[in-house]
Amino acid sequence: MKIISIEPTPSPNTMKVNVDQELPAGKRNNYTKENIDEAPTYIRSILAIEGVKGVFHVMDFLAVERNGRFKWEEILPNVRKAFGEEVEQTNQNELSPTDSFGEVQAQVLTFKNIPVQLKLMTDSEE
Repeated sequence: MKIISIEPTPSPNTMKVNVDQELPAGKRNNYTKENIDEAPTYIRSILAIEGVKGVFHVMDFLAVERNGRFKWEEILPNVRKAFGEEVEQTNQNELSPTDSFGEVQAQVLTFKNIPVQLKLMTDSEE
């Protein structure tokens, strides 16, 4: 199983990890540290990451839930490692445009009800 992409969700404490394999129709799994023995190896690796509370697996994605005190910048490289990807540690200034670690707020600015500008904001930049 390989990661296709990682996307933020409406919850700042959950990330959606899209994978290349799909579960059978109607099947879903919810893993926490309490039922870790039932989990596949890659899920056990994700649950072993400091700050991860649980993993919900349905269809072709995993929803990884974190404890709010931990940063996605520290968790997501380890999630990639759990899938066998080699990850270089980078500082936040070296992130590629496709890396995502949280919520982006969008505002549409209008003039006389005509959209004129789209404003995107994160915690640190606009």
